[in-house]
Amino acid sequence: MDTITECDVLVKGIRKKLGENRGRLREIEVEVARLEKLGVYDAVPSESWESRNGGEKRYLRLVFPVDGAGRAKEYVGADPDKVEDAREKTRRTRMLLGLEAEARRIGARAILARATLLKVLKNLDGISVW
Repeated sequence: MDTITECDVLVKGIRKKLGENRGRLREIEVEVARLEKLGVYDAVPSESWESRNGGEKRYLRLVFPVDGAGRAKEYVGADPDKVEDAREKTRRTRMLLGLEAEARRIGARAILARATLLKVLKNLDGISVW
């Protein structure tokens, strides 16, 4: 196989990878919208179990990180359904943050690929950039 044919094969591989990345970004966009519709927090909270009058710790309060000093808190209580809802919302928030990070990584790889492809095109035009 000659070098130009090998380049054609590589270009087809690049197109395939770009399509895969574009598809994954669409999947992430759909999943992010679904999670946001179900409800997420602005940040991932930690759980703080509290007691009343020194008794058993059975009241859930979520503690959120905030900019600067201090923390924001949200009272959930002891109702098992409310506790489960808060935990599910926390799980969705973690999933959302993971998906957003994945989308950023895909975008960063695309930026690097674009820069490399621009160099390749200049090289094919006879302009040395390496």
